[in-house]
Amino acid sequence: MRTLKRSIALLPCMFIAAACSHTLPQYTAKPVPSPQYTAPGPGAIQVPVSQLPDSTLPVTLVIDLTPLERTLQTTMPERFSEADHPLGNDYRWDFVREGEPQVSIQDGWVTIHATYRGDIEAKTALRRCRLDPVYPVLDTTGQLELVQEGGALVLSLKSPQMAIELKPESESKCNMFNSPVKDQLAELLNRGTLVQTIKRAVDEGGFQIPLQQVWARLQAPVAVNVETFNTQACIYGKPAEMAIGTLKGTVQRTTIPIVVKETPTATFENSCGKPFDSAMKVISGATLREGQPYKVLASVTVPYSVVNQGLQEQLFHQPMRVGADNMVIDQATASDSSGNVLITIRTAGDLNGTIYYWGTPHLEGAGSVLTIPDLQMASESKTMLDNIRVGYWQLVDQSLRGKLQTAARVDLSDRIAKMESAITGTHTSGDVTTAMTMARQQPQRAYSTPGALVADILFEGTASVTAPVAMETRPTAEQTLSKTSSFSQPSTQR
Repeated sequence: MRTLKRSIALLPCMFIAAACSHTLPQYTAKPVPSPQYTAPGPGAIQVPVSQLPDSTLPVTLVIDLTPLERTLQTTMPERFSEADHPLGNDYRWDFVREGEPQVSIQDGWVTIHATYRGDIEAKTALRRCRLDPVYPVLDTTGQLELVQEGGALVLSLKSPQMAIELKPESESKCNMFNSPVKDQLAELLNRGTLVQTIKRAVDEGGFQIPLQQVWARLQAPVAVNVETFNTQACIYGKPAEMAIGTLKGTVQRTTIPIVVKETPTATFENSCGKPFDSAMKVISGATLREGQPYKVLASVTVPYSVVNQGLQEQLFHQPMRVGADNMVIDQATASDSSGNVLITIRTAGDLNGTIYYWGTPHLEGAGSVLTIPDLQMASESKTMLDNIRVGYWQLVDQSLRGKLQTAARVDLSDRIAKMESAITGTHTSGDVTTAMTMARQQPQRAYSTPGALVADILFEGTASVTAPVAMETRPTAEQTLSKTSSFSQPSTQR
């Protein structure tokens, strides 16, 4: 009889123990609709979906015009005489060039200076006269212009002019012509033909700048090693169009300013991807304005492995009290699901099983902190908990959600600073130099991808590119290319 009473006395404890231990059956939370990024929670920055920035990048091409200089020197004849000239029956003249012609190219303005020495003599007795010595001085000027032909900029000489003067020490004791000797020299030296010869030497010389080569360089990413993350910061300019400026500088260093319209982005990658591929587009120089701020949309990523490490460090074996139940967090992981953040909590103790939470990432404050302000328990988890007892999910949520939101906060300060540091500086790739300085930053939005959480940060500052380009010449047979557009410098004839 005592044994029976003792057994009956133990029954209530067994019932109590059974009632205090809850095991959730296995289940899966169904994905919720993708976030629209239009209704961030309290305290988050309200921003639209990130738009690619419109930036203008000043590019300076540096070329050496020495080959053109040499060609212009060869256009001035070593000697002028009456041979094969219509006036050769009445007059004899012979002029020999003194030294090499002096060629100057400054800001695209060409000057050719040549001095000759010789004599002029009338063959007829009626006009018998001989001038010796005579010093003709020929000064030819013209403006270089850039003409786009296919994928190149070709140099041509616009409206060349030639002035012919006489040195003061020239003989002037007689005049065998009906006009001053200085004026007659234009006919004796065939000035019109000589000017056309000079123009043809430039136009048909095929002096060209490989513009397509420059465009290809601009499409290649700028890669900067970030040793701390064992990765690269990859800056993609994504050029859309460019405007060509006018020639500046001297023969050995002539520059061509170009303004390129871009939509630059930057990301952290293990290895930068392939160059951006787009057709080259050249527009009027007046369309693009210089001096505009350069903006880069940087995507700062936080891999889910890093997020999960933080969750485990803060939540592993964290005790919780839910009514009369005691439980601990055994495991906490975060992952992407249809653009949302799915946090999976596995608990032990009086409540054994898996609980799911959904939320969308947002940026807070100045954009240096990523949070999930709208974190909420999945409807499937609410149903499972309410099957234990009505209202049980609210008790669990009150104890759990705040801890999850705190643990899921991600400090982006270090990653943003490293991205800014990677972009800012002088970057050299081959002979191309890119200089960037980022002075300001503005948070845009945060979102989830299959492998990581991402924060878009808009950096703003200045940027410029300097690229030396070797001038090329094309064979004469290739001079049938159709000219599509012309970029002429304003006349600065002096």
